[in-house]
Amino acid sequence: MSSISKNIFDIYTSIFYQCVVVVGLIVAICYMIWEISTGSINDRNVIVDIWAIITCVTYIMGKNSKYKYMVMWIVLFSQLMLALWIVK
Repeated sequence: MSSISKNIFDIYTSIFYQCVVVVGLIVAICYMIWEISTGSINDRNVIVDIWAIITCVTYIMGKNSKYKYMVMWIVLFSQLMLALWIVK
């Protein structure tokens, strides 16, 4: 049973997904800097930016940890909730 749950996360340990997360982290940081410099920052933007940055950093730090599969579930759930909250 544990081999099935490990195979689910093969995409999250792939080079492609790692690149997507790094690009997402760079975009989130640049967007936050752009918002600060243009003065268009507000409470919701700050929450979204910090949430995205924390999710990316959690993935990067947790991908090689002892509990990487639990971290991947948390990151996946956080990304889904962030997307739903942005759409709302």
